[in-house]
Formats: sequence, C-alpha cells, structure tokens
Amino acid sequence: MNRMDIYVGARRSGKTATLIKKSAETGAYILVATKHQAHAVYKQAKEMEYDIPFPVTVSEIITGLKYFNDSYIKKYGLLIDELQSVLDVAFCGIPIHGATLNLDSNTDIKYLNPDERIRAVDESEQK
Repeated sequence: MNRMDIYVGARRSGKTATLIKKSAETGAYILVATKHQAHAVYKQAKEMEYDIPFPVTVSEIITGLKYFNDSYIKKYGLLIDELQSVLDVAFCGIPIHGATLNLDSNTDIKYLNPDERIRAVDESEQK
C-alpha cells in the first residue's frame, strides 16, 4: 500500500500550498471538486512559481471526460484538495455525517498549526 499524508489546518494555513509543492515535486495531479477550484489552485501554483499538471475535477474522473493519461495518474497518484468538497460532489450532495481513517504505517497526519492538534485532542478527551 502506498503512503498517504493527511494535512490538517485552519483555512489559509498552507494546506493547498503544501499539495502544490508535492505536486511539483512528484508530478501527481491535484484532485478538486470543481473547475473553479481547479483554476484557483493552478493560479496559486503559478503565483508560487511551481509547475504542476492542471488539477482535475471529480466529474472528469467520474465521467471519463478527462484530458489526462490514466496510466500517468496510476503511476504518480493523486493529491486531494478540500476532501470534504470532493466527497460532497462525488456523492451528489448526500450528507456525509462521519468517516473513519486507519492510522497505520502508511498514513501520517500532519497538523500545519500545532494548536490544531492540541485542540483536536482536547475536544476528543472531553467527549
């Protein structure tokens, strides 16, 4: 199984910037919910002076109307930006009330702001 990093942080904490850097380093596509988000991520990458593949959308993957090479994505993988938005679009707006994630040697959660991790631990201990 391939390694997966999960980046957690508040809005404007650097999550997308981190994915842009990873995309530039690895060649992986960034998956976003909408075409508007794809343009915004690509513009941000150019402003950061990073060269990345143009981000792909959920609908492009689902409908097969994609301009990218399937074997390329299978080789280099995907980076998902704004997971909640991607799931919302992928599941046609069906409310998702919860999810699980196995934390094992192939998964690493990285808090971009150390206070986020402390707050998350404090909240779980209160329940």
